[in-house]
Amino acid sequence: MKSNLKRLLMLMTALLLSNGLHAGWAEMKEGMTPAEVREQIGGPLLQSVGQAGLWAIWNYDDGGYVQFEKGVVRWWEPSRGAKVKSVGGKR
Repeated sequence: MKSNLKRLLMLMTALLLSNGLHAGWAEMKEGMTPAEVREQIGGPLLQSVGQAGLWAIWNYDDGGYVQFEKGVVRWWEPSRGAKVKSVGGKR
């Protein structure tokens, strides 16, 4: 019984923390640096870098991503369930 309660508390804590990270998607802006993005929405689950670092894609849980070109944000798509005012960057 204690084990189940402990698991439930850990799950609830993880969900609350992830919701706090999602709130940052609403403040995303084209031209942000990777350091600014990390501060705003946290680090990515997976990173891909290509062409001598000219572009990078940061993938987040639930399908969100941020694409960088020449070291700044160019496009993004919030994670599903993220609290945002408007969706994504330029297309």
